[in-house]
Amino acid sequence: MLDAIWREVHENTDVPLNYQSRCLHSVGLRWRKWKYHVKRDNYDIYTTDEERLAIVPDRVIAGQWRTLVQYWGQEAVKAVSKQNSINREHLGGYHKMGRSSFRSVRSEMEKQGNDKVDRINVFIRTRTDKKGIIDFEAQEAIEDMNILLENVPEEERTVEYRDSCFSRVMGEDGHGRLRTWGLMRKKDLNLQPSQDAVESIRTQLREEMQSQFDIQIAEMKAQMEAQMEEKMACLQQEVRAHLERVSYPLTPTTTTSRSRVNPSIPSSTGQVGDENSAQEDAEFQQMMHYPN
Repeated sequence: MLDAIWREVHENTDVPLNYQSRCLHSVGLRWRKWKYHVKRDNYDIYTTDEERLAIVPDRVIAGQWRTLVQYWGQEAVKAVSKQNSINREHLGGYHKMGRSSFRSVRSEMEKQGNDKVDRINVFIRTRTDKKGIIDFEAQEAIEDMNILLENVPEEERTVEYRDSCFSRVMGEDGHGRLRTWGLMRKKDLNLQPSQDAVESIRTQLREEMQSQFDIQIAEMKAQMEAQMEEKMACLQQEVRAHLERVSYPLTPTTTTSRSRVNPSIPSSTGQVGDENSAQEDAEFQQMMHYPN
């Protein structure tokens, strides 16, 4: 459907090819606005589904209207709609520009020599009517921004800092419209994130890296402990096998079960017995100093 819309626009106008994303974005906003009017004028004014289904709006197929009525009647959809209404109340009042665009207001402010055409100044300008009056909701938002600005010296109130104060008070921008810019997207303007946003991202990355580091350390520690236990088990088996070969008990006692040969008394086996006794003594000493 989007391809067909763009093909029709391109074939019947002289717009360039790089206008496609902006064109489809504008079409999406108008489609969303049209659905809002359909729901407001044909659904919200009635209290029962029978009344809503009795009259099918213009340009809506009867089967699709029945599906829409069922969809808008779901509790989850009602909850989302209620939350969106609450969010709408925090926009800081409606602008007083009429049919003028935000870009034209910005351009006019720049021509007047305003060196700080930031989001706060544009917000104040667009919320002030011809009599110089600002409505209550916009005035509350402006006061909150001024409180944040008063926390830093005058020389530190740069355009970037003022824009960050605006975002902290007004919240994140929605889809399609960038406050004080109109029908724009951040990537279209190539705007840099505010200092608060950068610091938040850095903090999140540090926490994620620390969490991954802790997991890796725990895994390495468990692996090393398992390897040490395996090596200790093998070492104990080797010690037991060696003790069995030399016929020594696992725990030495004060008296030995083997008979020692007195070197001053000739053995019945002669020098061979002395050599065997010396070799057994050396093995016994080596066994006693074998590591656990």
